[in-house]
Amino acid sequence: MNFIRRHYEKVILGAVLIFLVIAVALMFFLVDKQARDMAEKRGTITSKPTKPLPPLDLSTGEKILERLNKGVTVTLSAPPHNLFSPVVWRRYPDGRREKLERMVEGPSAVEVVKITPLYMTILFDSVDAATTNYLVIVNNPAATTRSQQRVARYVQVGAKTDYFIVKAIEGDPLNPTGLVIELQETGETITISTNSPFRRVSGYMVDLRYEPERRSWSNRRVGQSIVIGGEEYTISAINQIATDEYEIVLSSRASGKKHVIKYKAGS
Repeated sequence: MNFIRRHYEKVILGAVLIFLVIAVALMFFLVDKQARDMAEKRGTITSKPTKPLPPLDLSTGEKILERLNKGVTVTLSAPPHNLFSPVVWRRYPDGRREKLERMVEGPSAVEVVKITPLYMTILFDSVDAATTNYLVIVNNPAATTRSQQRVARYVQVGAKTDYFIVKAIEGDPLNPTGLVIELQETGETITISTNSPFRRVSGYMVDLRYEPERRSWSNRRVGQSIVIGGEEYTISAINQIATDEYEIVLSSRASGKKHVIKYKAGS
């Protein structure tokens, strides 16, 4: 007992050390056992057969891609879409109302019904025996003024008019067989007589139709005017651009803007 009393601290320390050694040994054992248990559980889980995942449904994405590749055409014009392009209703002087679904009005809606050629003729008519002057008559229905549409003048060799220059007399001066003249416009030299006048196309007149107002104009020539939708337009040109193909130029009296109407005979 005396030994224990003198050395009880050492006995306690030794007991504690023995306990710690046992605890450390037991810890290694427990850790090893825990590792084996975890490995066993892991093997049990991973060894089970896995169920394959269902295939992904990509149909929605494929449809979107297909639509993107095709593109979408947005129609905002009338018809049939009238939100940004509302339909215009026109009221005419006769009280009639009409829906302009195609929005075609103004000069672009003018239609050519017919084109008629106008022929200029230059005729050697007679001789004034007293003065040896020669009466030449020019008919030009395409002229813009009435005074120029028919011109009758007595001329001699060397005389110059708006249409021609007299170059020579053929035959007896008192009873010539013809007059040799040079055309001012082309420089062409021709011979005219009482039986053989010169004749060529010098212009055209046109018949027009404006369906929105149900109006028609017949035998209109260059320089004459028509009224479309309350605005006045002048026919500034009627030209043949190819065989049976023509263009009519309308000029706005207010703005001067020109509008060209194409026409093909027989179409």
